[in-house]
Amino acid sequence: MIFPISVFQTGSNSSPFTQVYRRQPVYLAYGHSGRDEITISLPAGWDVEAMPSDASYDNPAGVFHFKRTTAAGTVHLERQTVRSDYYFPQRSYETLRQYHDELRQRDAEDVVLHKSVLEQ
Repeated sequence: MIFPISVFQTGSNSSPFTQVYRRQPVYLAYGHSGRDEITISLPAGWDVEAMPSDASYDNPAGVFHFKRTTAAGTVHLERQTVRSDYYFPQRSYETLRQYHDELRQRDAEDVVLHKSVLEQ
């Protein structure tokens, strides 16, 4: 069974910066930082078969870190994000776009679960 760990996504699955080119600067009104942490209990009889690896990304537009662990029938997810600025001139648009694309891709990763073999 595929278990999406997209619990941290906001809005739709698409990036807010879909255009390849930009003619005007981007003004976001404020910088942003956030830390999210969640523990999910798996249903009885299910175990984690595969989980995405931890991830870090750093570019001039922002930084994020993902940590994913599993233990005793739970999946623990941590996500830290920092968007370093609020004003991005036209020449910095691609950097901002890459940051949000990478963040969206990491948010969309899945955990693979399998049904445990119960002893009789």
